[in-house]
Amino acid sequence: MKKKLLVVVGLLIVAGSIGCSSRQAALKPKPDVLLPGNARLTVNDGDPVATTKVRCTTVEHLTTIKIGDQSAVATAMVSNADQLSALWVRIHDVDGFFGSYDHDLAGSARVTMVESTYQILGTAEGFNTGKPSESVAEKFALQVSC
Repeated sequence: MKKKLLVVVGLLIVAGSIGCSSRQAALKPKPDVLLPGNARLTVNDGDPVATTKVRCTTVEHLTTIKIGDQSAVATAMVSNADQLSALWVRIHDVDGFFGSYDHDLAGSARVTMVESTYQILGTAEGFNTGKPSESVAEKFALQVSC
């Protein structure tokens, strides 16, 4: 009787540890997928700015995204009216760069969605604080999970 009890207890422990390890593996996100409430912004292949301060507001087919504290690092508006598209992106002092993308006006951008993470890649027009009188275009990559 004691042997059967020990075998049952042993099997339960093994089964429990297998269940826990598969849940942990399932929680690990894919490389292009961020956990909800996280964002990552890179300008011109510089060091990425990562934050857990993400605020997303959706009204009908428009989603406004703000990342950062009171003085946002970046803001963006995404539409899913006909197809997923970035309407505008504003970048505020990332590695000294201030710039923007505006659909059909300045810069270029494309947006995709990988699971629940927006991937916005493009070019913003603006200036660097080192030479504020010179207009520059910088590549950016913004990943956000609302």
